[in-house]
Amino acid sequence: MSAHSIYTDELGDRIIELMCIPMSIANIAKQEGMPSRMTIIKWGNDESHPFSEKYENAFKIRADILADDCLDIADDDSDDVAYDNQGNVKLNREFFERSKLKIQERHWQAAVMNRKKFGDKATHELTGQNGTPLIPTSIIFETDAD
Repeated sequence: MSAHSIYTDELGDRIIELMCIPMSIANIAKQEGMPSRMTIIKWGNDESHPFSEKYENAFKIRADILADDCLDIADDDSDDVAYDNQGNVKLNREFFERSKLKIQERHWQAAVMNRKKFGDKATHELTGQNGTPLIPTSIIFETDAD
């Protein structure tokens, strides 16, 4: 636990493997022989560090995995129904709500890790009054005063 603070390629590769499971950095740091959470984060955010590019790529891979997990969670209907004390079938709200939360959290995480691929896209459109085309009312030309 938090034993290494000296970087090696082998250690970096092992951290990346665990990140792509995906395992949180906090849990990686708890593993035998791993550096502290803060050390991993510092290595990953230091653009001059050899670990930095691997770290950035790991987050992209992790985002894909989290997004893929959403499909499995959404398709899992194994506990959608429950039975009350009289044996009547009812919706298992706890399972449903937990599944919903898992999907939302994974989607949010994926969007944070790879905004370009999973983030919400915002566009801005300029229009005139009431959505009409924007028409310039004057044009200013600058000339050289040679």
